[in-house]
Amino acid sequence: MTEAKSDAISSSVPHFPGITRLCFSPDGGTIYTGGADCLVRVYKADDPDAEPGFDDNHTEGVVSLASSKTHLFTASIDAIARKFSRPGDEFEGYLARSPGVPMRWVSVNKQGDKVAVCGDDLLVKIVDVDDVEKVAVLSDNPKSVRSAAWDPLGQYLVTAGCDGKIKIYDVGGTAPFNLKIMDGIISPSEADATTSCYACWHPSGKYFAVPMRTNDVGIVNREGWTKQVAFSQDGHKSPISELAWSPNGRYLASSADSQILIWSNETRTVVTKFTNPDGAVTGLAWSPISNFIAFTGEDGSFSRWTNPIPEDLASPFATDVQENKRVEKLLDDFGDDIDMDDLGQELDLDGELGDDGVDAEDDWIVDDQGDYGTEKKYGKGRQEVVNVTKAQASFTPGSTVMRNKKRYLAFSMIGAVDVSDQDTHHVVNVEFHDKSIRRGYHFQDHSKYSMASMGEQGIAFASSSTAEQPSEVHYRPYDSWASQADWTFPLPAGEDVTCVACGGPPEEAGLGHVIVSTSRGYVRFMTASGVQRYLWRIGDEVVSMAAGKEAVFVVHREGGTSLDGCQNLRYTIMDLDTYDVLQDGRIPLPKKTTITWLGWTAEGAPAMFDSTGVLSMLDRFRRPGQARWVPILDTATLKKEGRVERYWPVGLGLNNMACAILKGTEKEPWFPRPLLQEVLLQMPLLNIEDQTGKFEETLIRSHITVSLLGDTPTTVAEAETHEARLRIEQRLLALVQTACKSDNLSRALDLARMMYNPQTVESAAKIASFYHLGGLEDRIMNLRRQAKVREKKVERLDRERAKETERRFPPGHSVSNGGWAGKSKTDVGFAPRVAGRRHFDGVRRAETPMSSGMTGRDTVVPETPTYEDEMPSFDEVYGEEVREASPGEKRKRRDETEEEFTAPKKRGEESVAPADSVSAEAKKNPFAKKPAASNPFAKPAVPVSRNLSTVKSTSFFERVDDIETSGAPKSKAKSTKAAKAAASNGTGGKQTTLLGMKKSKPAAAPAPVPQPSHADSADTEVSQVPAEEAEEEYTETQQDEPEGEDTQENILVTGNQS
Repeated sequence: MTEAKSDAISSSVPHFPGITRLCFSPDGGTIYTGGADCLVRVYKADDPDAEPGFDDNHTEGVVSLASSKTHLFTASIDAIARKFSRPGDEFEGYLARSPGVPMRWVSVNKQGDKVAVCGDDLLVKIVDVDDVEKVAVLSDNPKSVRSAAWDPLGQYLVTAGCDGKIKIYDVGGTAPFNLKIMDGIISPSEADATTSCYACWHPSGKYFAVPMRTNDVGIVNREGWTKQVAFSQDGHKSPISELAWSPNGRYLASSADSQILIWSNETRTVVTKFTNPDGAVTGLAWSPISNFIAFTGEDGSFSRWTNPIPEDLASPFATDVQENKRVEKLLDDFGDDIDMDDLGQELDLDGELGDDGVDAEDDWIVDDQGDYGTEKKYGKGRQEVVNVTKAQASFTPGSTVMRNKKRYLAFSMIGAVDVSDQDTHHVVNVEFHDKSIRRGYHFQDHSKYSMASMGEQGIAFASSSTAEQPSEVHYRPYDSWASQADWTFPLPAGEDVTCVACGGPPEEAGLGHVIVSTSRGYVRFMTASGVQRYLWRIGDEVVSMAAGKEAVFVVHREGGTSLDGCQNLRYTIMDLDTYDVLQDGRIPLPKKTTITWLGWTAEGAPAMFDSTGVLSMLDRFRRPGQARWVPILDTATLKKEGRVERYWPVGLGLNNMACAILKGTEKEPWFPRPLLQEVLLQMPLLNIEDQTGKFEETLIRSHITVSLLGDTPTTVAEAETHEARLRIEQRLLALVQTACKSDNLSRALDLARMMYNPQTVESAAKIASFYHLGGLEDRIMNLRRQAKVREKKVERLDRERAKETERRFPPGHSVSNGGWAGKSKTDVGFAPRVAGRRHFDGVRRAETPMSSGMTGRDTVVPETPTYEDEMPSFDEVYGEEVREASPGEKRKRRDETEEEFTAPKKRGEESVAPADSVSAEAKKNPFAKKPAASNPFAKPAVPVSRNLSTVKSTSFFERVDDIETSGAPKSKAKSTKAAKAAASNGTGGKQTTLLGMKKSKPAAAPAPVPQPSHADSADTEVSQVPAEEAEEEYTETQQDEPEGEDTQENILVTGNQS
C-alpha cells in the first residue's frame, strides 16, 4: 500500500462551504461540480488551468448531479430537478418537482433515456427524458429515499432509504415492481445527512458495492441478491460516504471522512490511499478514460488526483487488449529479467470474477500463431512467454483470510479456532462442537498466530516471522495430567512455517503428532509432548497437509507450474509411527483448478475438494501401487436454478459430507459461526436422475466401502465388510428386479453374474421365475457354481490382503478403528458401540468395546443362527468369551426357570449316582444339580403359600412331580419304542434342555455340599454327555410328551447368573 504524493494532488475552492458534488461526462472530457452557492461549475478534464464555466439557474444549493451523452441533470434543495443540454450546457427545463420539500438525488441510466429522482416526498420518480410527463412512481417507502442507482443494463434500480433498507426494483417491464428488500446492511440516517449512501454498480453489472453499517464495503450479487463483506482488511474506521469503480472494474475507490482508499478488486486489499487535508470528502468520481480521480470536499473545494494507480500495477481503465500491449512493451524494454507476477497479471484461481470483472478463464494470452508453448527469439534478445500460471499458495485446511480483523485459523469436526486482531495482539478463541466433552476457552496471543490445526489431543499453532521475532510453533493440549504440557519451538532465522497439521489417536490410545512444513523444504515431525522424532527434506513446496490418526497426507508441488495452467501437484502419505511412505502419486487436477480442502474420512481414507466443487477420495490407498482418486460428489449437480451456493467442506463420512453452505459469492464462512449441514454423497454417474442410476451409484460406492474396509483386518472391519457385502447383494437383487420388469434380460443376467453369494443367485432366479422368465431363470441357476468360485476367490483375496497388511504392520503397530492394519488389543469380540467417538454419518457402526468391560466368564449364545452360522457344540459354547448378561436378562431367566436339571446318563445306566461319586470334573460343570438348600427355584417339600403374581403356571411341573413321587403312569398318548424302553428303566418322559439333557430323579440321600463362595455362587454342576447321544435322547423324549401339554421353552443356562 502506497501513499499518494503531494504533487499528484491539485485543489481549488470554487464553492461555498457545504455539501459539494461532482460527476464526469460519459466521454470523460468534462467535469461538473455543484455546491451550496447554487452554482454548477463546468471544468475541462484535460486542462486544469482553464477558467471553468457555470450555470446559475438554481435558487438553493445543488446536492446531486448526473450526466448522459446529451444532458446534464441536477437536484436542488429548492425542490426542483432540472435538465441542461450538452455540450452547450443550456437550461432546457424542469425534469420533476416536489411539493415544497428538497430534491436529494438524480440518477440517469446508461442509455440516457430515463432518470430516477428522489426527494423528501417519500417517492421515487422514474422520468422519461424526452417526455417528462411520462413518470413511473415508486411509492412504497415509509421514509425518505436517499439515492437510486441503475444497473449498467438498465433492468434494475436499487434505492437506499433513510430507514436503513435497500430495495431492488425490476424496471425492465411496463411497470416496475419490487424484487427484494434487504435490511440490516446500511445504517439508518437522516435525509439531510452530510454522508452519502448509495449503491455503486460494477461495470460488468454482476454485482454492486454498498457502504455497510460496519464501516466496510459490502458486495451484493445479482444472482440471488446475497450479501458478502468484500473490502474490510485495513479499511476505514468511520462511516463510508462515497464509492466509485474504475472504468474496467479492477479498482474501487472509497472515502470516509477525509480518507480515500483505493482497493484492488482481485485481492480485496488497499493498494493506495490519500488523506484530504481540507476536510471530509463529499464527492468522488473516476475518469472514464484515464488514470485520474476527481473529488470534492465539505469546505467547497475541488481536487484532481492524477495517476492514483502506480504504473507497476494493472491499468484502471485499459481493456485486456490494451493491457497485453502494455506488457509486451515492458518486455521489450526490460528483456528477460521481467517477472510476470510483478506486472499484476495474476490469474483468479477460484474461477470467479477476475480483476477486470470477467471470468478468469478469459485471462490468458492468446496464441494466434499456431505454435502454442514455444519460445520466439526477437532482435532485442527477449523471449515471448506464451502463458503464465500462478502457483497456488500454501494453506491450512479449514482456515480463512483475515477480513474486518477476524478470521478462522481452523475449522474441523472437532471445533473451530478463530482469531480477532486487536492491533497490538490477537485474541484466540477456541470452541468445540460437543461442549459436553470439552469447554471452549480464549487467550491473548502476542505472537499473532497465522495458522492452526486441531487434533485428537490438542491444537498446534504457528506464526510467520517478523522483524522482531522468528517464526514459531506452539502446541496446547486439551487436557493434561502433567504441568506445563504446552510447548513452543522457535524456528531458525530465515525459516518460516508454511503449513501445520496435528494428528494421532486420542491420548489413551497412542502418541499425538505435530507435523510442520517450512520454507526451506523441511517437514518436521514432533510428538504432542514436543519430542522431535523425524526430519524429512521434501525439497518441494508444500501446498497443504492433513494428519489422521495413523498417517499424514502431504500435498506438494513438483517443480513449478506448467504453461498450460496445471499446478503440478503430488501427494505423499507417510505413516506417523514408522515414517514409511505408504503411498504417493500425482494429484489429478484439471487445468486452472486448485485444491481448497484436504482431510480424512471417518473411516480413515484421504480426501480432497477442489475449486470446481468436486470431492474426491483415494480408493485402495492401503494397497501399494493401487491407489486411485475416485470422485464421490460433484457439488455442481446440487445447485438449483436461481440460487447461488458454495459448499465449504469440514469433514467427510462414509455416506455424506459435513460442510458449511455459503450463499451468493461468499467463498468462506464468516461470523457468527455457521451451522454444519450434511450433504449426501453421490458419484457423478450418467442417468443419475433415474431410479436405476441411483441404484448403480449406491452399488459402486458400496464396492468402494467394501474395498476400504477389507483392507483393515480387524474384527470390527471384518463384520462391517460382511454387512457391506450383504447390502451389495440386496442392491443387486433390486436391480435384477428392475431389469426383469423392463424385460432387459441381458442386464439381469449380467447383474446376477456380479453376485458372489450362491443364495443370492438363487433369489435372483426366483425373481426371474416370478416374472415367468424361464430362460433367464435357467441361466441364472447355472451361475451358482460360478458364484461359489467367486466367493472363494473373494475370501482368498481377503486373506492375502490381511497377511500382506499384517506383514507390513505387525500386531504391535498402533491401530485404531478405521486405521491401517493389524489387530487392536481391544478387538476381542462384538458388542454395542462404546460412547466417545465423534460421528456424523447418521448410522453408528459397531465398534470394538473396551477391554476393561470384559470378563473372563462371559459366554455368547446365538439366539437365532443365520444361514452361515451353525449351531455351536457344547464345548464351543462353553469355551467362548462373550458379553455378560444384563440384569434384565438374568431376571428373565430366573422367572422362566423353576428347577435346575442334571445332564442325563447314558442309556442303561442309573440316572442317579451317589453323591460321593461325583467327580471333581463334574463339580466344575455349570449344569450340575445343586443341593436343595442352594436351589432357590426347587419346589418345597411342604406346600407354602405363594403369591401367584410372582410365579408362572406350574401345571406342567406339578404333573412331573406327581410322576416322580407316585410313579403313576403318564396319560395315554402316542409313544415310541424308545419311550417304552425308557419307562421300563423307571425314568419315563422327562423335560430336557436344548442339548438333550434329561432331568434326573433327586438322590435318595444327597451328600452335603459345601456352600459356594460369593464369586462362584452362580455356578452349578452337571455331567457332560456326547452331543450326538444327547440330541438322540432329546428327540425321543419329545415324542414321549402327550399332545396338548404345556411345555417350557428350552433354555441353555449359562454361568454368571447373580
